[in-house]
Amino acid sequence: MTDSLYRNVALSHTAQLPVLGILTRFASNAPSVLEAVRQTYGAWNALTDGAGLVTPSSARVRIIVHDSDETFRDGPAVQYRLLDAERLLVMAPGTAGVADTKRLDAVVYTTTRVVARSAEFADGLLEPLTLFLLGSQDRQPLHAAAIVRRSVAIVLAGPGGSGKSTLTYAARRAGYTVLADEAVYVQLRPQLRIWGRRSRIHLPIGALEHFPELRGMQPTTLATGKTKVVVSPGEHRQYAEHVAVCLLKPGVGDQPTLERVPSDVVVAELTGHLESGFDLYADTIRSRAAALASGGGWRLTLGGSPLAAVPLLDGVVAELEEGS
Repeated sequence: MTDSLYRNVALSHTAQLPVLGILTRFASNAPSVLEAVRQTYGAWNALTDGAGLVTPSSARVRIIVHDSDETFRDGPAVQYRLLDAERLLVMAPGTAGVADTKRLDAVVYTTTRVVARSAEFADGLLEPLTLFLLGSQDRQPLHAAAIVRRSVAIVLAGPGGSGKSTLTYAARRAGYTVLADEAVYVQLRPQLRIWGRRSRIHLPIGALEHFPELRGMQPTTLATGKTKVVVSPGEHRQYAEHVAVCLLKPGVGDQPTLERVPSDVVVAELTGHLESGFDLYADTIRSRAAALASGGGWRLTLGGSPLAAVPLLDGVVAELEEGS
């Protein structure tokens, strides 16, 4: 895809937002796209550059909309293909786009009906293109959740199905603030900082048995094809600088257990089996994992109820606060 394809299209609807602390420009020929951008990333406008949190950037995302009846069928059917180390191709019915980290530019051509399905448009197109660009700007993702109590963030790491999202929601019920659910974005320069994106928790349907207040909620099919119950936790933390890592392990007993583990074990588990999408950073993510694990970490073996594990997280927070 080249700029010449859109030479006669006026991208007069624009916005600039500090997504993950990186100033990112969005442009489109359709006001509905900018509304979707603001719904997805508008909370970042609360981030100010007074504390050195906002990084200038030439990152640009352009979204060109044309009239067509083509749209996602039976949930998002988006295909992603890495053309090379710098370019991500995105394809769907009536849709084609490329994000190029060398140019810090993403362009996607899509339909009015795709944009009208705002949640799927954000999950399937807007976020993959934007976050691929920002991954090259010192914001590399790890497959993990993160919660915050006072000044301490706990990164909850483990493979799919280990209980990250369920424990995140249990912690939120106990007064923690959610920073991230499925991906934590790690910044190294000028200091270690982790970022979370949109404030949503994706719970497996089986998790609802622990939370009676959620049992009437209907599941949603995500861009990945997975079916989850999507919960908005309300208050959301965007970043943290005082971080602990807790490796999750499903348990067979009723009571959870917590133990200290050394840094090398934490790094090995954070980087040993990178899932699709996260493996784009296989050559560089180890240094970020090492920074997160510089003081070691914890292994939390979950029991029958995620709620029973929350007091152990409180102990992690207390230990870090005492040592700071």
